[in-house]
Amino acid sequence: MNKLLYRMTGRYYLGESSEQAQYVFQLRDDAPKDLCRSFIVDMKNDGNFRGSALEVAREIKEVFDSYWISTQKTKIAALVEYLELWSEKDEYDDLKEERERLTKRLSEVEKKLGGYDHEEMENWKPYGTNSSESPIASISE
Repeated sequence: MNKLLYRMTGRYYLGESSEQAQYVFQLRDDAPKDLCRSFIVDMKNDGNFRGSALEVAREIKEVFDSYWISTQKTKIAALVEYLELWSEKDEYDDLKEERERLTKRLSEVEKKLGGYDHEEMENWKPYGTNSSESPIASISE
C-alpha cells in the first residue's frame, strides 16, 4: 500500500542555515524503482501537509509548480500520477486494514464482556438497594 511514511524537519542542504521539511513516501513493493520517494520543501512553503499519500503529494506538487525552475517538478508529477492510478486500490486496502483492526478490537471487547454476569451488571447499584448504606450519604448528614 502507498502511504506517507513520515515528515521530518532538518537542514538537508549543505551550508543551508534554515530548516526544511522532508516528506518520505512508502510505495508498493512493485512500484517503479525510479519514482522519487522523498521530497524536501522549504519551511516557508511547507504547510505541514497531512492526509493520504496522494493528498500530500498533490500539496507538494503545488509548491514545486509555484517555483520558476525546480528539478523536482517532474519527479513529484510522476509520483502524483502513480498515486492517482493506485488511489482506489489504496482506499480499498485501507478500509480492509481498518476492518481487520476493528474486528480484532471487537473480539477483545467481546472477550472482556464475557467475563461479566450480564444480568447482574444490568441491575447493578453501587451500594445495594438502600442508598443509606453509601458512605457518601453520611457526609451530607
